Amino acid sequence: MDLLIARLIDGLNNGVIYGFLGLALVCVYRGTGYLNLAQGEMAMFCAYLAYSFVGWGFPVVAAIVVVVLIGAAGGAVAERVLVRPLGRHAEYSVLLVTIGIFLALNTGAGVIWGGNPLNFPTVVPNGRSDYISIVGSRLHYQQIAILVILLAVLGLLFLGIKGMEYRHEWQEGDLVIWDNCGCMHRVVPYDENSGRRMHRTTIMGEERVA
Repeated sequence: MDLLIARLIDGLNNGVIYGFLGLALVCVYRGTGYLNLAQGEMAMFCAYLAYSFVGWGFPVVAAIVVVVLIGAAGGAVAERVLVRPLGRHAEYSVLLVTIGIFLALNTGAGVIWGGNPLNFPTVVPNGRSDYISIVGSRLHYQQIAILVILLAVLGLLFLGIKGMEYRHEWQEGDLVIWDNCGCMHRVVPYDENSGRRMHRTTIMGEERVA
């Protein structure tokens, strides 16, 4: 039984990490329409930056907040300068650009910080005695903190998406137009005799850049 609980806790910890990774990939893909292969390297480079900020005397939490803002700004600049000029129908070109960013960040981190592992201070206590015992198994405070942060992020995303939801009560003569590239849509079961007709129109060309 103890081994089962331990494996469940390990699986929960790994699942939370993969959940963060999947959430990041989905958010970027749904927001841009492209798969960013450099996403992990961007996070890694920001982690190294946070390590440097801590070494310069920044508090750990402040260093993390600063590098999150730097990472967001860097991602926005990369999208504006490297990705957007390629247009919306350049999937393979964008893929190559993200691979280039991947290699550049990976090499840059190795040149700046070297290839040896570095110890980053934890936000919550993470010593050998800093855990909660569950049926003989250990659930460390850091694992609990990661799970709480993931749930908080999911909650904020859910509230944000819920605020942008639109529901339409169909009436005779209604015309509804939406952009498949800019929104997600779904339908709920309705009366088969309601007599709705749907047309799909495709406009060729490039999206105007604001």
